[in-house]
Amino acid sequence: GYVAVAAPFGAYITELPVGFLAFTLGLMTYYYVNDTYYTWNETKQAYQVTAKPDGAEDAMEQTTMGRLFIYPNQGQTEEQQSIDRYECHRWAVTESSVDPTLEDTAIDESQKTNYQRAIAACLQGRDYTVK
Repeated sequence: GYVAVAAPFGAYITELPVGFLAFTLGLMTYYYVNDTYYTWNETKQAYQVTAKPDGAEDAMEQTTMGRLFIYPNQGQTEEQQSIDRYECHRWAVTESSVDPTLEDTAIDESQKTNYQRAIAACLQGRDYTVK
């Protein structure tokens, strides 16, 4: 067996786990996944585990407004859902030429619509219901 423990503050990782949510508070971009917050450390070229910032809930709620709801039609596991979402996100970025997870990028409504159409099409192709 094993015991899951929280990531220690200050630890570094080179890649974020699949399924992260990016949000901005002030000038800082935070990444949230698996009950852990990260920030990018330019000097180390890695993500650093950080404490939950004040205002995180409100910022994440703003970020996820208009987010797609996805239902697995074939009983896909949560791990498979995360993989599919990430792969479809990467494909939608390529197809729409916009990455909504990059907070410093201005995105107009038509670009956002194209991205959402692309990611929905990809997920539907992998047998998910998307609303």
